[in-house]
Amino acid sequence: MKHSIRTWPRLALAALGALAAASCGSAEKAPAAERPQEPAAPTVTEVVMMSDDEDEPVHDGKWLYERNCAGCHNTNGDGQGPTMVQLGLKARDFKQGGFAFGNTREAIYRTITAGMPGSSVMPSFKVSLEEDERWMLADFVLTLCPAPEEPASGTRIAIGAHPQIARGLLPAVADGKPQWPRGILLGTPEGVTFEYRVDDVRLLAVRQGEFADRTDWNDRGGGELVPLGKAFYVPGGGDPKPAFTAMHFGNERPLSARLKTTLATRDALGLDYELVDKRGTRLATVEERLRVEALSIGGAFTRSFAIRGDLESANLVFDLGATHGGGAWVRGEPTAWQQAGEVLRGAIPADGWLVGKRGDGFELLHVVADKNVKLVRDAASLHLFVPVFAGAEQVSASFAVTVIGASEWSEELLATLGKELAR
Repeated sequence: MKHSIRTWPRLALAALGALAAASCGSAEKAPAAERPQEPAAPTVTEVVMMSDDEDEPVHDGKWLYERNCAGCHNTNGDGQGPTMVQLGLKARDFKQGGFAFGNTREAIYRTITAGMPGSSVMPSFKVSLEEDERWMLADFVLTLCPAPEEPASGTRIAIGAHPQIARGLLPAVADGKPQWPRGILLGTPEGVTFEYRVDDVRLLAVRQGEFADRTDWNDRGGGELVPLGKAFYVPGGGDPKPAFTAMHFGNERPLSARLKTTLATRDALGLDYELVDKRGTRLATVEERLRVEALSIGGAFTRSFAIRGDLESANLVFDLGATHGGGAWVRGEPTAWQQAGEVLRGAIPADGWLVGKRGDGFELLHVVADKNVKLVRDAASLHLFVPVFAGAEQVSASFAVTVIGASEWSEELLATLGKELAR
């Protein structure tokens, strides 16, 4: 636990008395003409150390809130702190029960830990505050809130200290999109949930908040597995294209992703699957791992891929997808493309950053990849060109993509985020 040292603004009266005694001795004063000019009175600064019997400042949730949260949320929790007023914005009003990702103790703790997706005003406090401090903050925020009106459902699945996986029928991510009878939710202790369809493995959404409601615990099955978190990343509008295709003589061939296993431990979260063409030929095996990033912009996550080739070599293409829906790349696209066999390829920027326009904001992508992995372009977007060599015993290609939503971007912001990712 961190502690503060108390400082006191008062002057040291005893020290001043001693100085006065030293300058006003019993010796007789010299005549004015013989006396040297007196120097200006010295400035006395006192440092008072706390004695053992003096109390330290109370380091509790209120103390932490005043130093980390009140600038935006105000001391009374009404969301009109001086920082927000100066920016012309308004933070969440705790007094009115204003929460984006749930109002339970656990939900508030997870928002403090992970931050708000796409927001640099509400960053992650995972690095700057210890775990017990974040829990103290969550407890104090609850004292500013109205009592919850709805009791917690007995069918809800909570996430503890370890990741958790739930399987079942997933409702449509957005209006007009299909349900997914075979779905999976991978939840993290930070309160971020990754939602996949697994009949053909594809990421449907990334959510923040509570985990899931299992409505058919007391039934014979068939009920929905309802994600409770708020979606902040929805590739393909909730019905995405296959993430991987195969490049063959300049043409892309979609591949099916057949789920093999899932993984949820203290140290790793993810899923493994096989990439298969329409003839049923297995081209590669993919190990996909998921990680929530603690950055100054909330809602950042990383997908890491390790790929093993099968009996023959293949050129895979991974869909970065940042500009789907009418956006455009605004940073990172190579100025010159090189013809390499059947495709045009370009180098990934040296700092790894690509920026795509998405709706009213931007999507910041940070790519770390093997030297053989390049950018490749089609009419709509940028992709990663991933050559995979035969032989399933060893990883032949690997790359990682960090996704960050932002309302604006700058080169300075990218440099700062790059340093945070390197921690």
